[in-house]
Amino acid sequence: MKHPLPHFREGDGTNALSASAMNRLVDAIRESDRRLLEVERRTIPDNSFERKGVAVQRLVVVDADFPDSVLCATQIGGPGVVHVAKPYLLRRTPFDGKRRDGIEFTYTSNTERKATRKTPPPPEGQEEPTETQRIIPKYVANDVIAAVTQVLDGSDELRTTTGGDERIHTSLVDLNLDGRYWAKV
Repeated sequence: MKHPLPHFREGDGTNALSASAMNRLVDAIRESDRRLLEVERRTIPDNSFERKGVAVQRLVVVDADFPDSVLCATQIGGPGVVHVAKPYLLRRTPFDGKRRDGIEFTYTSNTERKATRKTPPPPEGQEEPTETQRIIPKYVANDVIAAVTQVLDGSDELRTTTGGDERIHTSLVDLNLDGRYWAKV
């Protein structure tokens, strides 16, 4: 099957990168697509596959309004639900009210936060630069995500309520194949 992403030729009008540099990028994307298709072919009927002790499952998001996880159905249309940990950098608990790399994060919801640069300090008379960030694309009901089992070491305790003490343990973490990230809005 011919891949929809074509190769470039010298003189195609691309000035920023040479045709060979662009073709290396195209080849990397094609290889990534090939690997994803290979993974999909290995999926067994229960929506999971196992290889070298790692199991990947396809799950359907039911509810995404949790600080550190999303609630997912274990089967499409099935009755079972399980919490799946968000990728570490998308979680609320490790960062709310704390600094990371000179930036302090204050969460207004589980999907929105304020990021304020604390170091270096701003020039005298100016406010610290602050931006609002949201998870893009946000988790919504009926999204299909891929989750992988992780080794539990006791540090994977997740909050299920904002500001509450209700906690859960999960052995699943979202692989973030949709490329969710904190974006300035």
